Amino acid sequence: MRKWKNPSLLILGIGVSNFGNWIYLVALNLLILERTGSPAAVAGLYVIRPIATIFTNIWAGSFIDRLNKRLSTF
Repeated sequence: MRKWKNPSLLILGIGVSNFGNWIYLVALNLLILERTGSPAAVAGLYVIRPIATIFTNIWAGSFIDRLNKRLSTF
């Protein structure tokens, strides 16, 4: 197996992506707070995100398990 030449590029890309996700979350929270004026609506965002992740992971996991690996071209 070939060793990747520049792993710092991958780490930098992950860091920039996580920073972008954080900026998006802060902007979304401020937008929801401005439009509704309700801190409960902002708290709802923190509740919805893990619930959506759990359901998506369950669905994706069962989909991957049922995928025929011989016909897969990925």
